[in-house]
Amino acid sequence: MSQYVVSTSGKILDSRKKEYLVYARSPEEAEFLARRTFADEYCLVNPLVETRAKRRMSWKVICAYLTLAVPVLLSFVDWKIGHDTISIAPTLRSTLLAVILYSAFVMRFKGLRRIFYVIDLIFLVLVVLLLSSFVSILIIEYEIPLFGFRIDSYVILIGAAVLAWLGVRLISSFTFLTVFLLAMVNMSRLSQSMGNIWGPVYILFSFIGLCMYLACEPAARETIYAVQHFTRKRVRSMHEDLTGGGNW
Repeated sequence: MSQYVVSTSGKILDSRKKEYLVYARSPEEAEFLARRTFADEYCLVNPLVETRAKRRMSWKVICAYLTLAVPVLLSFVDWKIGHDTISIAPTLRSTLLAVILYSAFVMRFKGLRRIFYVIDLIFLVLVVLLLSSFVSILIIEYEIPLFGFRIDSYVILIGAAVLAWLGVRLISSFTFLTVFLLAMVNMSRLSQSMGNIWGPVYILFSFIGLCMYLACEPAARETIYAVQHFTRKRVRSMHEDLTGGGNW
């Protein structure tokens, strides 16, 4: 029996799209189970639901594992700059902060039911270790220049964790991007020690790995669809307000 990712979409009051992880003997059985789950979840009778099933384990998942593993392995190397040694390896503190950030993603977007599959557990380990190395980069310098001010790096991390857990979903989704970007901004000393080869390799593989992970993550695709749906509704509403205002 294989695991499939089944994309579903149907009319409720308006269109809704959701992806289910389904164990089935064939794509057809997976689509049938997803249609039934979608109808039960939204209390639909005789629904018209579009489905599309594909195997969960694919070349994208394998490539995501490999590209995430490269920066994770590089983070365990001690980098020399003169007589100083710079380490971005996961520590107890940085891993704890990474777990807090990633658990916010799980609770706000992914859901606990989706975390206990083998594919997801491997992603959990890789992403948490990569986030932990970002946290370690952030705290190399205790203060980070931002908008002309120098802000304590721990204040930024605590603020990111609070926003990830308590902010609206759109703001929470940008928290992880912010941590990544701030970590890259704070790489001045690390770039000197990693050199012109391993520094770009670390950044590029981190970026590609995270992009491929998001491409393989049903919760990420659902979030993107929800943001697009919300944006279209707001634009349509603003257009109607402006059009209506012109009739007075």
